Amino acid sequence: MEKPRMRAALCSIFFVLLTFCLMACNDDCKECSIRWIPVPKIDYIVPAFPEENAQYWVFTFKNSPDNNKKICISGKFPYARFMSFTLYDFETGEPARFSDKTQEIEDAMIEPMPGSANPFVIGADRDTPERDYEVYLVQESSSHVGEANTLVIPSEIENPSLFIRVYVPDNPESPSGDVGLPKIRAFDEKTGEQVYCPPISTAIPKSIVNLPKPPDEDSIPLDVIHSYRPGEFGLFPNGDHPYLIVPLTLEAKRQDLVAVLRFKAPAFPRTRGEEGVTFTEDQQVRYWSVNLGEMITTGSSISVSDEDMKIGDDGMVRIVVGPKSLNAPENGNWNVFSWGWHIKPILLFRQIAPRDDYEKSFSNVDVAFNAGDYDNLSADEVLAKKATNYIQEYAPDGVYCTIEAFEDCGCGL
Repeated sequence: MEKPRMRAALCSIFFVLLTFCLMACNDDCKECSIRWIPVPKIDYIVPAFPEENAQYWVFTFKNSPDNNKKICISGKFPYARFMSFTLYDFETGEPARFSDKTQEIEDAMIEPMPGSANPFVIGADRDTPERDYEVYLVQESSSHVGEANTLVIPSEIENPSLFIRVYVPDNPESPSGDVGLPKIRAFDEKTGEQVYCPPISTAIPKSIVNLPKPPDEDSIPLDVIHSYRPGEFGLFPNGDHPYLIVPLTLEAKRQDLVAVLRFKAPAFPRTRGEEGVTFTEDQQVRYWSVNLGEMITTGSSISVSDEDMKIGDDGMVRIVVGPKSLNAPENGNWNVFSWGWHIKPILLFRQIAPRDDYEKSFSNVDVAFNAGDYDNLSADEVLAKKATNYIQEYAPDGVYCTIEAFEDCGCGL
């Protein structure tokens, strides 16, 4: 099967299954909460480079800009590292924007209900028992536009989709962070009465089924290892949170080479299995991680969180991608990733909630390319925007070398 047809087939199967799940509740329901659909974690299959150390739930519906429904999402702040609500155009896979603002609300931005506290603000007690909140979705014409905890549904979006993300729950056995999923209800803005849920959407994201063409090897330099900041790809990015990618070449695997790279880790909170941890101003990001995935299907085979990553005494993270049988040098604190079954392998680096004043944030890297830009860019144009030009050693960078050279001295890294 040709590569584009293969990825389209895999992604179509996934979203057809998602559509069947959405049909669990018809449009006459007033209990909308059963329409939260969890995004499964299946190596290689689930598209859009899912994060293994987080859980996503999706609520998708048909938009009716002329109605006066106000959707209320009420719940408890999870016991977790991070959570957020992001509104998307389900068909394009891009975050919704209104008045030039991404329609996303992060945990620390959510005002708690009276008598409750937000455990995600700097210095707050993360174990506070009173942790209730409400978030609202309203139409552009609503009188509530601009109010706290309110996301606006742009009138031009026919199939909005709300994602809730929970990263690194304190209890690994509870994806929701030991609080369950928030309730979803719809109300008439004028009368305040509860009304039927918005109609179910059965749309399938065009950006996932018709994934962007992967870059050719003469479009992005693959004889060296650099990281770049991607632009719009329609893969449901985590709001305004930045990513870097490192395209790798399968030719290295064929020649029995390994890819070695390193970068300096940002300061982050360690919350799993720790008591009394609070979020502080010294923490440069709330969370970071590394995925090994596939540029053709955008599926992933490996996802490693910050707490699970080996970090050297010099603050550097060292990663090698090679065969399963690889023996890493004992003195390098190496994180070993297997090539897996990828045809066009790619490493994806996340930074979640970097501080606004953090100079080495991925946000300070210029976008190198958007989907479909490759044919219009020269190698020199892409190289000019490699991430090390902006954030120096905090950007992943590396080389290819032989297995023997790596096992002997870590290829000098």
